[in-house]
Amino acid sequence: MRELEDSPAPETAEELTRLNRMARGALMETLDRFTPADREARKANSWSAKDHIAHLVAWERMIVATARDRSAHRFAGLAAETYEGQNLEQINDLLFERSKETPWDDVLREFDTAYAETTALLDTMSEAELAAPWGGGSPPSVAQRIAGDAYQHYLEHRRWLNESLG
Repeated sequence: MRELEDSPAPETAEELTRLNRMARGALMETLDRFTPADREARKANSWSAKDHIAHLVAWERMIVATARDRSAHRFAGLAAETYEGQNLEQINDLLFERSKETPWDDVLREFDTAYAETTALLDTMSEAELAAPWGGGSPPSVAQRIAGDAYQHYLEHRRWLNESLG
């Protein structure tokens, strides 16, 4: 995992896809260590493994929606103006409330779908598109933003999940 954590932002779709695949595989190995009951169990002031995966699904889908047509707000269920006025914590709270009752099998199926959507998006992107600034003017690049909400996000939540296992 050191390679993933220490790697510079990828510059090609192939490299980003490879890093996504590796980080997702590592995350799945961590999830395999949870018992079925523990996947949905919440401890005091923390998310369950299912909540972590639902969170990853939401952010990955929002990054794909934004890269395609700037429509992340629709995935979050908000008007564009309302979405833009929310901070990270508010968006995360909204996403948590929306998915907290979703069963594990459904969340895992959504995780597979979100990953496939990201891979499909990357398959259509050129190096120039990936190198372009995300917001149209300044860094981060499109590749850096996708990396942040895909493989880097997987690794971040994998660390938290490993910690919760003890």
